Amino acid sequence: MFRYAVIAFLAMCLPVQAQYATIDSAGRAYVSVEGGKNSYRAGATGYAGYGSPTDIFCLRGSDSKVVRVRSIYIAAHANSATQVDLLLLKRLTANTGGTTSTITSVALDSLDPAASGALVSYTTSPTTLGTPTGNLAVPQLVFSTNSGGAGYPVNLDFGTHGGKSVVLRGAAQSLCANFNGAALPASAGINIEMSWTEE
Repeated sequence: MFRYAVIAFLAMCLPVQAQYATIDSAGRAYVSVEGGKNSYRAGATGYAGYGSPTDIFCLRGSDSKVVRVRSIYIAAHANSATQVDLLLLKRLTANTGGTTSTITSVALDSLDPAASGALVSYTTSPTTLGTPTGNLAVPQLVFSTNSGGAGYPVNLDFGTHGGKSVVLRGAAQSLCANFNGAALPASAGINIEMSWTEE
């Protein structure tokens, strides 16, 4: 019993590495709320679409990383102001066919590795659409006029208010923006941004 008491006493006497908070002149402590996950963004401007479009953009998952989608921004313009229903879908299986172009992704920290997930745009319709879990959101995308009329971008954040981000597990899963076959207005141009993390 005495031996254990001595051990406990010696442990209490060991030096402890102090940790100090950064304090300003008013006595306020600075606390970083920045996350430590590898973080990425990708965006494109002036996307013209294709006839009767279904999926137009998809963020594809990864077989080596868990991809968590944090935000989506989509804005559009055309010769005349109009609105088109936009579907945001999580797909459990991959689309097949169609012609895609990969949009360059940018790491928010140059020390992070290259992104494993990939944002792609479709210039022709997928032959077969992957299996969806359902509609995550169904906003109306309002096209501004090319002459400068006001539009209303779609701006969605995930992982807020205690909820989860949109999680993509495996390369077959994706988050897609889809026009459900609706015709786009003449001289349409669409801008998109997506942000996500990988772990």
